[in-house]
Amino acid sequence: MKTNQEILEYIVSNRDYKEAVRNITKGDEFTEDLWAELLIIIGEYDNAKLNKLFNEGTLKFFFVRIALNQYRSANSPFYKKYKKEDVEKRGEIELEFEDYMVWNEVESVTYEPDEEQPYDKDSVMYEETWAERVARITERSLDSLHWYQAELFRLYVKYGTYKKVSENTGIPIRSVGTTIRSVKDYLKVQIDKDLRRNG
Repeated sequence: MKTNQEILEYIVSNRDYKEAVRNITKGDEFTEDLWAELLIIIGEYDNAKLNKLFNEGTLKFFFVRIALNQYRSANSPFYKKYKKEDVEKRGEIELEFEDYMVWNEVESVTYEPDEEQPYDKDSVMYEETWAERVARITERSLDSLHWYQAELFRLYVKYGTYKKVSENTGIPIRSVGTTIRSVKDYLKVQIDKDLRRNG
């Protein structure tokens, strides 16, 4: 069983980890700060869980997930400490998962509303309501999956292609594709069931 220090030394000696951070920050002025923050987080992480990730070969993905969360989430300690003031000055808005047009990923879902209350598919209000509803069902369904599958799908929604997910995580593109396709199939079934059941 490795100590946290030994795992940190492994991370520092493996150029893929530092490169992943640079990919996330696009080499901006926060790159080194984020790298240092991540090493602190890993160093303080539960040793048993860290060893489990290391032995399962999912440490790199876990590292990238933490890096993305710290860098992009407006609620993360790193964001509040380093990026918040800069972002506010530039008037940027960080998008949450629910802001994506989730139904694009589940377009094969077929659902027929109540004939007595026909919907207007050209209505902006209808589209917004539908988006929120599908997003909630999707998020709930993702929560029931293994964290690896759920987070990989979220990265796919964020980046848009298997290739970009692979480049940012170091996970082989074939493995990314297999996982994403499996999650899509699962979500289509879950969303279809929920919409038909609850109307």
